[in-house]
Amino acid sequence: HTETQHWKLTEQLLTDCKKIMEELPNCSINVLSLTLSFLDQLKKCQRCDTTGSNSVRISMKSCTPLQVDFFRASYTSVTRVFQSKGITTTLQEDSLQLSMPEESNIQATLDQLSVQLEGIFSRPLATMDFHGLIDTLLKGCAKVVGRHLGEWASTALNETKVTPNCPSGADFMIPFELCFQTDGANRMISFPDLNTMSQAHIDQFEEKALHKGRPFHNFYLSCIAVPCHEAIHVLQSAVNQVDTEPSNWASEHDASFPAYSLMWAVAKTTDCATLQLGGVVEQCLLHLYDGISHHTQNSWTEGEREQCKGWMKSFGLMAPKIDPMRQDVATQFKVAVSMNAFSKQEDVLATELQLILGPKRHNVDLQKAPAENVAVNNVYQACEHTIFVL
Repeated sequence: HTETQHWKLTEQLLTDCKKIMEELPNCSINVLSLTLSFLDQLKKCQRCDTTGSNSVRISMKSCTPLQVDFFRASYTSVTRVFQSKGITTTLQEDSLQLSMPEESNIQATLDQLSVQLEGIFSRPLATMDFHGLIDTLLKGCAKVVGRHLGEWASTALNETKVTPNCPSGADFMIPFELCFQTDGANRMISFPDLNTMSQAHIDQFEEKALHKGRPFHNFYLSCIAVPCHEAIHVLQSAVNQVDTEPSNWASEHDASFPAYSLMWAVAKTTDCATLQLGGVVEQCLLHLYDGISHHTQNSWTEGEREQCKGWMKSFGLMAPKIDPMRQDVATQFKVAVSMNAFSKQEDVLATELQLILGPKRHNVDLQKAPAENVAVNNVYQACEHTIFVL
């Protein structure tokens, strides 16, 4: 079975390489992913603000701060993809414009490019080493937490191994095989390598996705966002923190609290190659923000919204009661915490790490002192993209 998978991946690798080289020359999978997200956001911001059939113009005033950050950061990376389609891009302080020669239909060209990219991300990406990506991010986390927590933290993460989950072949195991999991005692993070999993795994992974038909695009972004959360679990284990709540809601809150701030710091202050590509971390944050905003507004019940707020306000001590049939909501709660506490400021990240792993935090379920509650409130006030006002 393993040998058959190997040859299938090898064949897929050759097909992917040939297709990308023929249709989108000199573009890596990372750049193609950026371009697909760029097209998604372009469509959301466009709102019929066009100057003609051969051009599209976006006013930056119509964009959210996250969208503006993403457009500006990814612009250089995606320009060459648009150039391969005969599209000229112009980024100014107050606008973004895409244009083609007269008599061209730019909207049809953009739609065609979007379909083409979705096709690439609808199947296994044999050209993408997800294992290596996660390992590199973990090493970046080690450098950042070492600056704020000390050598013990960087050593714990540098000793941690990354290993792919092994599909069992049993359908009832699929939800578990699609999870990232941390074994802190043995310094190990396991992850679902979607490249080597069955169609049933891929279908189930895509069930709750905001954008359908591109599971490997969504999975690629998960492999950037999730490792920072798992890294915190390793550190919780390294200092022997205890969570007596049966579903570990307190430790899950604390691992979520600094996760996206940590991801930003890894991207901006370490030599993580993937995240150094202009726009990748901004792309990931925008993807996460769009997803959690959609779920909180359209799929959560009022009771679930209040449960999540209560969990945040208690700093993880008031465990939510989630309907067993809606366990995907539990994952979304963690994203909401991470986004609510996200900051680009390194001093805010330092405070977040001290709050969850500093000398006073021997156990994740200990009640915080009043001074710590003030510090938590200060963190939330400093953060930039609020999901819930607490």
